[in-house]
Amino acid sequence: MAVELNRRGAETAAGGLWHTQTVIERETAPDEHSPVRHILVLRRIDPEQNLSRFYTLVIERDLFGQVVLVRSWGRIGARGRKIVEPYLDELETGAALERIAARKRRRGYRDL
Repeated sequence: MAVELNRRGAETAAGGLWHTQTVIERETAPDEHSPVRHILVLRRIDPEQNLSRFYTLVIERDLFGQVVLVRSWGRIGARGRKIVEPYLDELETGAALERIAARKRRRGYRDL
């Protein structure tokens, strides 16, 4: 199952659901030529505090074959921000992904 991430971020990946249902969206790309290796989508929705945020972590390869971690975040429905961090290998990148995801989960983000 592919996850489409566009300017609406996790809203599109969630299929438009605004409830606190937690489903893990971590997968390995089936195509060996695809640059995307793993995807993790987190979100934090709290109507009482007017919070509606997404956070995505994607492990992929850039044009030169280097493993990178792409972090995207922002308000659901907005463009958001993005940063690309290079790593030496997929194991190091996976450890960074888990470390960042754990920090976000402590702040109230849940798996999509």
